[in-house]
Amino acid sequence: MDIQAHVARVRRDGYTVVENAIAPSLVDALNEALEGLERAHDVKSANGFEGHKTVRIYNLLRYGAPFEQVPVHESVLPIVEGVLAQLGLSPELVRGFTPRLQELIGYGVYQGLIGHIDKKSPAQLLNGGGAFQSIWNRT
Repeated sequence: MDIQAHVARVRRDGYTVVENAIAPSLVDALNEALEGLERAHDVKSANGFEGHKTVRIYNLLRYGAPFEQVPVHESVLPIVEGVLAQLGLSPELVRGFTPRLQELIGYGVYQGLIGHIDKKSPAQLLNGGGAFQSIWNRT
């Protein structure tokens, strides 16, 4: 696997595809878990921006296994680390930061969610108070 080519594609296109990255058994476990979440939660969007028929399940990491295996999987982690290193914040550097500073630069989560995914602005999460309405909920 050419890690630098994947990092370059993320930088250029915003994503990359790592073919055959995970075992079929993990794919099966992910699909089974997703189907369970779809049955257990209201996962249809309530606004036109996201699409009324689109299934939306934000921040799968908050649901634990098997989702927690994906970002640290041996086929993915070197690419994630490469992207972060290009931002000037290598994993080695960030490991030395205090937990609070790690959160402030985006390594943290709030109530199991990252950023605005839980319909709160980062400033609201950090400072409390205030109202927030994302642009796609204004339609």
